[in-house]
Amino acid sequence: MSRAPTAQQWKELYLAAETYKEAAIWRWMTNGHLFGVRDPASGEIGYCCVFGNGGEMFGLAVYMGTEGLRTIVDMLAGELDEDPMFSQRCLLFSLDDRAELDPSEHKRIKQLGLSYRGKKSWPTFRLHEPGYMPWPELTAAQAVYFTQALEQAVQVGQAYRPSPDGLIDDEKKYSWYGSSALRKMAGTCGTTHG
Repeated sequence: MSRAPTAQQWKELYLAAETYKEAAIWRWMTNGHLFGVRDPASGEIGYCCVFGNGGEMFGLAVYMGTEGLRTIVDMLAGELDEDPMFSQRCLLFSLDDRAELDPSEHKRIKQLGLSYRGKKSWPTFRLHEPGYMPWPELTAAQAVYFTQALEQAVQVGQAYRPSPDGLIDDEKKYSWYGSSALRKMAGTCGTTHG
């Protein structure tokens, strides 16, 4: 059985979510500006989709692997036959109202000494797997990866702020973001699109 995140791993995830919220990259990016973040542990690529440009749901979905990429492409094309709530394989971060939190999430936030106020200000993290209800618990590996994905999303958003459509430019196949250490490890960790 996979182990649960430590308090420190949860705190780092919440702090990455706060940074993402402050960056508000959804002001210039839409759910059509896709990019990938490679999981350094598994090598799998998660395809990131920014939410919030429409002013209703704010957050980031990370669709895992080829299966996840197919889901997001089908959703964007309006060709998904099944309810995405039950057919997608993704990690979902969203900013929600306090009433939308699972009791375990509210308890965790209090235990971590964090505080949020206002509508659409409470971070929620959900694991979506085909055939299952969205679940508010993550494994340690998922929490670490999701933290990285949120951090990378901020970097990608800031890098492409002048021209977010550069993410869908056919001329560029791959780009890497992050620290110089991440760029040196290009085959292991980083952000890619194309």
